[in-house]
Amino acid sequence: MESRVLRECAEQLADVFTNIFNISLSSAVVPTCLKTITIIPVPKKSPVSCPNDYRLVALTPIIMKCFERLVLRQIKDLLPPSPPMQFAYHFSSAFNTIIPQHQTKKLSLLGISTSLCNWILDFLTGRPQSVWIGNSTSSATTLNTGAPQGCVLSPLLFTLLTHDCAAMHSSNHIIKFADDTTMVGLISKNNKLRKAHLPPLILNTFYRGTTESTLSSCITAWFGNCTISDRKTLQRIVRTAEKIIGVSLPSTADIYSTRCIRKANSIVDDPTHYSHTLFTLPPSGKTYRSIRALTSRPLNSFFPQAIKSLELCEVPACFKRSTIIPIPKKPKITGLNNYRPVALASVVMKSFERLIFNRSLELCEVPACFKRSTIIPIPKKPKITGLNNYRPVALASVVMKSFERLVLAYLKNITGPLLDPLQFAYRVNRSVDDAVNMGLHFILQHLDKSGTYVRLLFVDFSLAFNTIIPTLLQTKLIQLSVPSSICQWITSFLTDRHQLVKLGKFTSYSRTTSTGAPQGCVLSPLLFSLYTNDCTSTDPSVKLLKFADDTTVIGLIQDGDESAYRQEIEQLAAWCSLNNLELNTLKTVEMIVDFRRNTPALPSLTIMNSTVPTVESFRFLGTTISQDLKWETHIDSIIKKAQQRLYFLRQLRKFNLPQELLIHFYSAVIESVLCTSITVWFGSATKSDIRRLQRTVRSAERIIGAPLPTLQELYTSRLNLKDDAQGHDD
Repeated sequence: MESRVLRECAEQLADVFTNIFNISLSSAVVPTCLKTITIIPVPKKSPVSCPNDYRLVALTPIIMKCFERLVLRQIKDLLPPSPPMQFAYHFSSAFNTIIPQHQTKKLSLLGISTSLCNWILDFLTGRPQSVWIGNSTSSATTLNTGAPQGCVLSPLLFTLLTHDCAAMHSSNHIIKFADDTTMVGLISKNNKLRKAHLPPLILNTFYRGTTESTLSSCITAWFGNCTISDRKTLQRIVRTAEKIIGVSLPSTADIYSTRCIRKANSIVDDPTHYSHTLFTLPPSGKTYRSIRALTSRPLNSFFPQAIKSLELCEVPACFKRSTIIPIPKKPKITGLNNYRPVALASVVMKSFERLIFNRSLELCEVPACFKRSTIIPIPKKPKITGLNNYRPVALASVVMKSFERLVLAYLKNITGPLLDPLQFAYRVNRSVDDAVNMGLHFILQHLDKSGTYVRLLFVDFSLAFNTIIPTLLQTKLIQLSVPSSICQWITSFLTDRHQLVKLGKFTSYSRTTSTGAPQGCVLSPLLFSLYTNDCTSTDPSVKLLKFADDTTVIGLIQDGDESAYRQEIEQLAAWCSLNNLELNTLKTVEMIVDFRRNTPALPSLTIMNSTVPTVESFRFLGTTISQDLKWETHIDSIIKKAQQRLYFLRQLRKFNLPQELLIHFYSAVIESVLCTSITVWFGSATKSDIRRLQRTVRSAERIIGAPLPTLQELYTSRLNLKDDAQGHDD
């Protein structure tokens, strides 16, 4: 589990971790699962000649690291002033020789409470650990000595173990940096720097991470007394890197000045530092304080600097204060919880989720914090003329989405066989291609008979998802054999939802709503499908195709008898009124397909006292259908869109991108347009239209300089995929 996960899931995990840590402290026992570690042997040098050339790095649970940090802060606050020559509090090392019993005795002499000493003793003993090399893992072995490198407490525990190791004579000093100890008796002058043999570098980031870090290593200690000759030697390395990279780089003098000011700030702010009384901060250093406040390590830590004692009531605040960690410049949309799905996906916390969710199901109630959402208005089209041109997309809790997926799978298992077969949305092996193909099948099969024609009504609902009535949905779910407890849980999920609207940098006040299923929730599409499941045609000559809230009524008219078609339209309008759905008569249109030789004028259709306009073509689920059932209009639109995107392919070629990247761009941006619903129209397209499409492919081939699959090959491939999917669909 990554540390950023705890920050992003802080609000949900704070209470759980507080209870676990309270129990651990009160019983002075560390759970075995939190003491279990994996040892990774990391070579200290190359080549490796014996096991001693490895550094044993322990991978410990991140949750335990959090608890250790709280104990660490508590111990440090209780300790007397540290030896001025000890610099190792904030660094990790390997300490395999610590004897826990000796450690706790020294801690008690330093004033640490008995209960905390017993907790640390349990923390250091009975630790199961295994070694992991490559893909192989050893069997677990329990150790009772040492503090594994990788634990947060290990450096401080070793420091306290060696606390009484000090020089006896005033002319000598023992300088300790964790387990690196130096006896200093004399400091000689005029030591020359050893010349560094650096490899050639290409990227600026690589230079800063390797070469510059070498040049500036402990630069505040030696650069001020460095000779002019040595400085020139160092600067020549910087200039060589500048020639290789092709950009200007900071000189060693600039780096030295920056590091000195940072070091001065840190020393002035730390009264316990050995050099605190040796100098005062110059006025010029004040200008760097604001910069340091944004980049200092304590501020970026998971735990805020304000936590100075082990007060367990502050643990929830520790987890909730996520603003102390910088957010990326362009983070993914996260909703009110301020954490991303990728973070949740990396968390191994099934037991916590199971505990919360089981409790939610037992009570048939969804926690209010999981029902909060932020509404983001997304434009449906480039030119906005009114509020109806926005699609209100809800950013909901990522944890709640995980719970919704569990309920979704359960509902699908129960209601799958009972769903309307002409509902094609959000079902396995169903797509817009299937919906359009099924509609065309009904039309063509009917038109094979004499004296027939077809009337297609493309129905548009106003804010369909936002009109669901939870109590009415609960009744329909019970009729579909969904358990009453799940029905009550879903009703709780849909009622008393707190939501606010965010537009740019502006946020509205929170409002509570108890109607509708917000777009963006995992359950909303299936709930709408179940809500409209009883909206079906009762006459075999009228087909009602549904894809979520896109509804199409197909009237198969024989010998001019439209009574069944018009009756079904009236029943649809009545059903919408009864179920709180609003028909948008301004966007509802009708198309007539009539191949009879003598075509009389057909009476217009009226819905709710509004005459439905008739169109010659309509974009149905992404495919433009014309009343003559030809594909020229649809192919014109996709060729136009593909030609526009060829411009970007040409621009990318000018930047000398490799062929592989250009092919990826073509497949994702251009080929995806050409193949939209290709299984619907390609088999009926004229040779002329196919040649026009293929010319677009050949243009892309000339730009990329590599062969690309033809449309015929893509069509055949998609048909095979569709056949395989239908073969596996029971």
